[in-house]
Amino acid sequence: MDFTKIRVRLAKHITVAAAAAARCWNPQATSNFCIAAVFAFAAVALAVPAASERSERTRDWGRYQVALGHTRAVTLADGLTVYLNTNTDINVRNLPEETIVAIASGEVLFEGIGNRRITVLANGSTVHSTGAARFSIRVRDADRIDALVALGSAYLDRTGHRLPGWLLAALPFVPEGTPLAAGEAASEDSQGLYARKAISAIAVTHKLAWKDGWLWFGNEPLAEAVERFNAYNTRQIVLDDLRLYHLDVGGRFHPTQPECFVASLQYVFGVCVVHSGESNTIHLRAGCAPTLRRCDTAMVQ
Repeated sequence: MDFTKIRVRLAKHITVAAAAAARCWNPQATSNFCIAAVFAFAAVALAVPAASERSERTRDWGRYQVALGHTRAVTLADGLTVYLNTNTDINVRNLPEETIVAIASGEVLFEGIGNRRITVLANGSTVHSTGAARFSIRVRDADRIDALVALGSAYLDRTGHRLPGWLLAALPFVPEGTPLAAGEAASEDSQGLYARKAISAIAVTHKLAWKDGWLWFGNEPLAEAVERFNAYNTRQIVLDDLRLYHLDVGGRFHPTQPECFVASLQYVFGVCVVHSGESNTIHLRAGCAPTLRRCDTAMVQ
């Protein structure tokens, strides 16, 4: 059986089936047309080739991981370099006209000039980019991702994980979704794109400083800074006081030194710090007198 021909035939009809099914994601849509469309889409999208073909596709994927508290750089076959942030797990497949990167967890920075388009699958979202690029994708809780474009452009949509990889490879490439230009950031979840905003070159430098071994904050909410530190360490920082959640903090820190970070909070804001040996946590609350210790690194442009 010629599975290549089958894939091409399916690819010709999948767009129509998917569009029809997409109209029926609304739970209130109960028409016979919707029911038929959903079953038609499912039948096409879930079509699976023979076991020999499936095992061949599995061998095409390469897996790259980085441990908690570390970062790693990997050069892909298309010439792009991907930087893996702490506790990141990705799978990569190289096709003649496309490189597919599936992010299971963590954060990835794509940098360089590739010789083919790149497709990133993460938390149900799909990100496409071509040519010279520098952009990052961060997988968050539930089905959310954060995207940041520093150079070039990227297209975000929500078709990821709904179609098998072999079918995505058979479909003709047409840039779809919402384009993000250089200097833009946005988040996306099952409800769509939100929090889209332009960010300055300095802010881009701050957000991507992890590639060089730093956490660099420029008036970021303390809750966001704490989340960043906790991603690098087994010893977790806990905010016990709601008054601290929206406190804006700044400075450049080593990500595996949370003690220095909380010492700076004591010095600048008078944050109370309680170390718990049993649970290996650091608890923070407002209302204490400032101390005289500070061990962050001065912000240097």
